[in-house]
Amino acid sequence: GPEDVDGTCGIAEIGAGLCHSVALVKRKPSVTEVYTWGKGGDGATGLTTPEGESMLVPVPKLLEGLTGSRESRERPVQIAVGPKCTLVLTSRGRMVSFGSSSWGVLGQGEMVTRSSQPELIKMKSNVVVESIGVGMSHAVCVTKEGRVFTWGNAQNGRLASGLSMGIVWEPTILPLALFQLKNQSQRIPPPKHKLHEGLLVHRAWAGLDSTVFLMRNGSVLSCGRGSGRLGQGEMEDDVIVPQSMFGGLKLWDENKRTDDDQ
Repeated sequence: GPEDVDGTCGIAEIGAGLCHSVALVKRKPSVTEVYTWGKGGDGATGLTTPEGESMLVPVPKLLEGLTGSRESRERPVQIAVGPKCTLVLTSRGRMVSFGSSSWGVLGQGEMVTRSSQPELIKMKSNVVVESIGVGMSHAVCVTKEGRVFTWGNAQNGRLASGLSMGIVWEPTILPLALFQLKNQSQRIPPPKHKLHEGLLVHRAWAGLDSTVFLMRNGSVLSCGRGSGRLGQGEMEDDVIVPQSMFGGLKLWDENKRTDDDQ
């Protein structure tokens, strides 16, 4: 699962948006905290006072609502920072978000563009998220089962859903068929479990206007704006469903990789 078993204390992760920053801090193995600082007038810091939002936070300040402990059985394990918003992944595989995004990156429902405090992103109870990523105007998460959800700005095909425009306001699962490469040609079909590994995702990253997927079989796929950032050799045409990077880049050999490598 997403829970980090490393007992090291200190700053575990840190991220920066346009005008705010976020840090994930381990105080001890059983206690993890989230600190934010910077400009918070748009809810980016997730901090509020009795008078309203904290407009400027000059030093790192604890987000008390996200502090986790062994007793609570849920604590923050990963952060992903966008221009004016932040996503936090918990040890139970749930996501919370705060800040603002006119592109729906908060993932909290249709037309929800602002959240001054951390709010849970609603998903089915059996979905356990293992990693998250936030780009300029879209977001992505990968589940324990290797499935992918994307949401936010669909322009240029960056959501990998086949859409090239519009806004997706909530995390939406991508069909496995989208990862079946059209140009995939093999004389001898691979074993069923190997073929399945080629359809499941190990990790995903959201960028400015593109998304990159590392598959469980080691392949690297990308989609989004045709600007050279996709690594597919093209410079003009948008790619609206994931395609293999130039040369069929693979980060490991699926036939030699063991469970210990994961």
